[in-house]
Amino acid sequence: MRYFLLLITLLFSFSLAAQRRSGSRGQSSRALTNTNSSKPPEFKPNEVAGLIFYDLKKVYKKVSVKDLSDEGKKMAKAINTYNKSIKDIKRINRFSLNELKTVYSVAIKDVVDNRDYTKMTAAQKHIKTVLDPIKRESFKKDSLLNIQLKEFLSKKQFKKWIKFSNKIKQRSIPKNFRKNKSTPVSTRRRGY
Repeated sequence: MRYFLLLITLLFSFSLAAQRRSGSRGQSSRALTNTNSSKPPEFKPNEVAGLIFYDLKKVYKKVSVKDLSDEGKKMAKAINTYNKSIKDIKRINRFSLNELKTVYSVAIKDVVDNRDYTKMTAAQKHIKTVLDPIKRESFKKDSLLNIQLKEFLSKKQFKKWIKFSNKIKQRSIPKNFRKNKSTPVSTRRRGY
């Protein structure tokens, strides 16, 4: 009987110790991976500015338009002119966009090295002032494209187009620049 009780207590203590070790090991490994792999986020000014190029084949597929039909030819013309105008905007602002990339990387490096966030806020203000006119111009081109497509697409096709373009725009915005759309967790106490 004594051996039986001794065996049960030993097994119980080993199982508790094993559970405790695996739980603490999992937490410490998560903490280590978070600290070691925390690279500064990559800044892509073209995407933040909204300079998006549409692939014609994907657009045909998503909007359900045949490429050889009249609608397909009109759509190809409209999207090609849009892509060309966006390429021109990108070419004209190439140096300022590259400068923003270096400003951001210098500010991030300063924040990581010195924990001084004043340069980061100054860099964000500078980025905003440079990107605002570019965003406005790309928004004008995008709205012009929507007006052109609305003329010859059916309501259903145009709705698919809007859904597709919004999805592309949302994907192109880096995660750290997206607005959080999640609902806040209730802070009300529950009486359990």
